[in-house]
Amino acid sequence: MATVIDNTFTTTAGKSPASGHRPAVAAAPVSVLLPWLRAQSINVTRHAAALRPFKADEFGTGAEAPTAGHIQAVNKLITGLRSGLLNMSGKVRKATAATVETPSTERLQDLMRKKAHAHQWVRGIEKIWDFYFELFGLRQTRYAKCS
Repeated sequence: MATVIDNTFTTTAGKSPASGHRPAVAAAPVSVLLPWLRAQSINVTRHAAALRPFKADEFGTGAEAPTAGHIQAVNKLITGLRSGLLNMSGKVRKATAATVETPSTERLQDLMRKKAHAHQWVRGIEKIWDFYFELFGLRQTRYAKCS
């Protein structure tokens, strides 16, 4: 008997959606569960990797550039938040492995809760990163530069 997960994450190649009829030679159902599950874990890890620290000379080296202390403080904040996100990424990876090993509705729901929590962190950290990127970048405009 098929489970809820089997029915939800299975597609039939070659079936015409408009007519609902199968061609003379029907393809076997193709499970999309495993690739989709693996993608969930990879996505969280990629987001964490994208939240990089700022480089010392990224915003110039003149008077308009943020000081080394500013860059260091922001990088410490981003690194600390990113560390928490990487920890969550590990939990998503473990939940993914458990769901792949023994698929069930409960395991899938646990995975989705962990992924949603990690994604909320991603959005929050991205807002902080964007704020400082814009703040430091504003100092580069022609109105902010010293003559």
